[in-house]
Amino acid sequence: MDTNDPVREARLLVEWLRGAAGRYAWSDETDASAPRAPTPAGRPTAAGAGGAAGTTRAPVGAGIGGAAPTAPVPAAAAERDAAAPPGATTPSGGPDPFDALRADADQCRRCRLCETRSTVVFGEGPRRPRLLVVGEAPGADEDATGRPFVGKAGQLLTKMLAAIGLAREDVYIANVLKCRPPDNRPPEPDEVAACRPFLDEQIRLLDPELVLALGNPAAKALLGTDRGITSIRGQLRTLADGRRVLPSFHPSYLLRTPEAKRESWLDLQLVARTLGLSLPSRPSADERDE
Repeated sequence: MDTNDPVREARLLVEWLRGAAGRYAWSDETDASAPRAPTPAGRPTAAGAGGAAGTTRAPVGAGIGGAAPTAPVPAAAAERDAAAPPGATTPSGGPDPFDALRADADQCRRCRLCETRSTVVFGEGPRRPRLLVVGEAPGADEDATGRPFVGKAGQLLTKMLAAIGLAREDVYIANVLKCRPPDNRPPEPDEVAACRPFLDEQIRLLDPELVLALGNPAAKALLGTDRGITSIRGQLRTLADGRRVLPSFHPSYLLRTPEAKRESWLDLQLVARTLGLSLPSRPSADERDE
């Protein structure tokens, strides 16, 4: 085919402008005399743009119903892909990236914890949460159910969120580690390093306004600090990418140290102010100590 054919060039330009999604794709065998799809309003044809299209072009698709074109997905489409419901496909026909990440985690064998876990606890919650809660690692209840924060610490977390007007379903909940360490021991540095890419990608795809880091392992992993949680809790930090992180006590620590609940309540109030939430009526001392 003549590469200087203006009709051919016009088709290529329209496909490029439309992201080569298939709606305006022609096969090479299309009869040039057949009716053609109109150029979208406001988008110039190759001739109207002053001649042939540029030399950098997306490949022509195999026609409507044929093979998927290989043009890159626009940024706006990529954002929609990340927010797609479970099991969905992207506008470009590929798998949903969050589901793909979960599938990767489910098959992970990057550290020794794969040998002792019962279930990978990936996390749960909405795809576009304003708040992401990050804990340490799954415990026995979480390992058995595959859900994060479902034991006594999880029940307290639910109450803590309710104290600032948030339901559990309003936030995304995850852990630094996706597998339970034996006997609920603290995570080892190599385990954190192996699992950290999953958390980083979760944060990128979820894009929360605020990350609430609960406990030492979560705060150290997210902030890259060696300081203990007692010295940094309640201090709103901003990461290099602009992400805001608030370290606070883990609910399991609060169960062991009830006197720390007062400081935890101050941290929760800061969460509410940061997100612009209207606080419910202040819980009584007895309710905070439950």
